[in-house]
Order: sequence, then C-alpha cells, then structure tokens
Amino acid sequence: MFKGILLLFMVWTCAALASGSKTASSSKPSCLIGGTTFNLQDYGAKGDGVTDDTQALERAWQDACKSPDATLLIPGGKTFLIAQVSLQGPCKPNTKIRIEGNIHAPDASSWSNSNSAPWIQIKNLEGLKVEATGTLDGNGTSWWSRACKPTPGSTSCRKAPTSIEFNTVKNLRVNGLEVVNSPRMHVNFNGCQHVAAQWLRINSPGNSPNTDGIHITNSQDVVIKYAMVAAGDDCVSIVGGSSNIDVSSIVCGPGHGISIGSLGGGDVVSGVRVRNANLIGTTNGVRIKSYKNGHGAVSDVSFEDVRMDEVANPIIIDQAYCDAHEHDCGAEAAAEEVSGVSISGVRYKNISGTSKTKTAITLRCSQVVGCDGIELDNVEITQATKGANADARCSNAYGVAGKNVFPESCLAAQELKSRRASSSVQAEKVSLPFS
Repeated sequence: MFKGILLLFMVWTCAALASGSKTASSSKPSCLIGGTTFNLQDYGAKGDGVTDDTQALERAWQDACKSPDATLLIPGGKTFLIAQVSLQGPCKPNTKIRIEGNIHAPDASSWSNSNSAPWIQIKNLEGLKVEATGTLDGNGTSWWSRACKPTPGSTSCRKAPTSIEFNTVKNLRVNGLEVVNSPRMHVNFNGCQHVAAQWLRINSPGNSPNTDGIHITNSQDVVIKYAMVAAGDDCVSIVGGSSNIDVSSIVCGPGHGISIGSLGGGDVVSGVRVRNANLIGTTNGVRIKSYKNGHGAVSDVSFEDVRMDEVANPIIIDQAYCDAHEHDCGAEAAAEEVSGVSISGVRYKNISGTSKTKTAITLRCSQVVGCDGIELDNVEITQATKGANADARCSNAYGVAGKNVFPESCLAAQELKSRRASSSVQAEKVSLPFS
C-alpha cells in the first residue's frame, strides 16, 4: 500500500515539473522515476548541426553532476555541434549519460594549433553509465591530410585529438557507443578501473592515420566485448600500466590488428585475455611490440579462438619494433642491444585462418631478455595464396608447442634458456624496477 502511494506521489511530482516552463533560461530538467533527466535542449541547444551547442552541454552537465541519480540526455533526432569539452567530476552517485542524438565535431580549422587534448573528455568520476544509440562523428576528414604521423617534421602537420577519452573513471559502464571518423584515437580508457564496455562500433577508413579504435592505458579490470572496429591503426591497443584486460567477441578490419604495445619506457602489462576475435584483412593479427633497448615487462597473456582472413603477420612478437614516423630506425637497428622488455607467459590457442604474407608466425625476441614461456596449441594458419606454404620464424623465443601447429613451430625448448645464463643477469636488472 505504502509503495503504491509513494509511486503515485513520484509520478505526480514528475508531472508537475514537466508542466512548467522549458525555456533555455529556466533550464528546467525533466523528471523520470528513479532520477532526474537533464535534457540538452532545455539548456538552449539547437541541435541543428550548425549552431555551437558546447555551452549548453557544459551547463547541463554541471546541473546533472550535482544531482544524485541524474541522467544527462542528448536527445534523438538532432545533431549537436560540440567543440572541445571536458565533463569533469566528482559528481553525485549514479550519474548517467544517454546519447540518443548525434554529436558532431567542428572542422579542424576551428581548433587551436597548440591544443591536442581530447575532443570529449569525461574525467574523475565513479559509478558512471553511458548508454548510446546515437553517433559521435569526429570530423576526421578535416584532420587526416594534416596528420603529423605520415609526415614527420612537416611544419603544416597538426596534432589531432582523440575523439572521446574516459580519464580516471572507476566503475564505468559503456553500452552501444558509436564513434566514426576520428581525428586520432577513437576511444581511450586512460587511468580507469573496473570498466565494462560492450557493443562498441568504431568506423574510420583503413588509411586514416593513427586512428586506433579502442586504446587502453594505465587501466585495470577492463572488459571489452561485442565490438566492431574498422580503423587506420590498431583495432585494440593495450599499453603500459594496464592489467586484467579481457577483450572478446570482436570483429577487426580494416586496421592493424590487436596489439599490446608499443612498450619500452618502463611499461608493465599483465593479465590480458583476447578471445573470440575475427580479423579481416588487417596488417597484423595479434601482436606484442616493444622498442629495442626498452625496459618493462609483459606477462600472462592469452590469445584464444581467433579467426583470421587474409591477415598479414598473423602472430607476431617484435622486441625490436620501430615506428619510422617517430624514431630513427636505422640508428636504433645499429645500436648495441643492452636491455629489452621482458615477455613471458604468452599463449596462443585455437588460432586459424589465412596469412597474406609467407611468414605466419614471427617471434622476434631480444638476445638480452628473450621471450619465455610461449605456448602454441592448435594453431593452423595457411598462406592465402593458393599452393603456397606459410612458415614460422623465431629468434630467442622459448616455449612449447602442442598438437596441430602449422606452420611448424620454431620455438626453442624452454630448458635451453639456461644457455643464456650470461644474459639472465642483465634480464634480472631490467626487471628489478618493476618488481
């Protein structure tokens, strides 16, 4: 009886609020059972795709942040032009953002040359939920021809922004987010903890520069599932300070595959699980990459149930990776090897498909630290070219191969690692700062 009266009272209260003025000056929110909804249009947003609605978004966020159980609503049927914005906390508990309409970034010409911060940053929150049926369009076509990565040293290049960054957010839930045409990275989880993101849709051309789909850095306990990614760089990239990362049920292509790295500046990555992935026409498959003479560690990684279709470099570990757009690769190759990122405990299981290149498995590991505890189990990759045979190439890679491994494993037996006794001392020195 009491619950029924309380419910009727809440409905009556919401109806009373809804009957009030909804002008921009009143900024009166609508009311839903279980919380208050702050509609962007109630704060003066036009949603015509031409008028700058950034200030309306900032005002709506300020009010939503101060209200418990609040929902910031980007209403459907509209396109909101939003410039660079940072939605910061801390906020009252159970804050929600619902994106039903489309959000469009301004042209690159309207951005400051010195400002490469994210287009949309959501920062310093706990218990945030983001639900989306609309689209974030980063207007990347106005940026890609000016990108610095393809033309290093060019005076006309512009440092492009990431489309959306979640920064220092705990207990984050993201569902249905679609990001297209990003100037740079599409979605960045930076310094986040306890993240569950599903049904993400990322779409940019394969030749768009440095447009990683989903980037995870310095974050822990992250689950990504049911994602479709088409990008000009890594579909998923996982870098330093990240642990307990689970990526599953993902379709990748075009793009550069699913990567751990680049690493080398003292970065540590551990506890990564990639499962049920389908890679189509990507320039790499599942990859771990670190710079020569870098420092750090990668451990406890598994790639399982991965299907590849005409993928170049399907399985690759590269401990002498070099990005020619950012480094002098000739000088790095010639430098004496004195250190390296430790890579251990990497498992490949149920990997199948076709390789666009002759070498389907490349394990290029450091002479100083090598790659230890590598496992190959039920790996069957053939060359896409009919009648051609794929091969595997290893250097300083130690581990075991189970049944049904093709091309034939090139791993050295794990016990042979003892022959590198002189290098193990150096490896221990490398690992000490991260123990």
